[in-house]
Amino acid sequence: MDETQLESLRQNVLWCALGIGLAFGAIAQKTHFCTMGAVADAFYFQNFNRLRMWTLAIAVCTFGVQVLAVVWGSAP
Repeated sequence: MDETQLESLRQNVLWCALGIGLAFGAIAQKTHFCTMGAVADAFYFQNFNRLRMWTLAIAVCTFGVQVLAVVWGSAP
């Protein structure tokens, strides 16, 4: 991989990271995704909706990391 391709790859990764971050931020803002709020809702109001959403996010993240570890772990 030469210097030009490496710079192009770096730019693509940065733009994708920005897009993903903006999308997550917009979704988190719209759905009130907040760890402290989820725990407070469950404790004070017995409402587990946000806590379930937070737990699902942790599970998806853990699964994704494991998939990446298996895929990249088998690379030469």
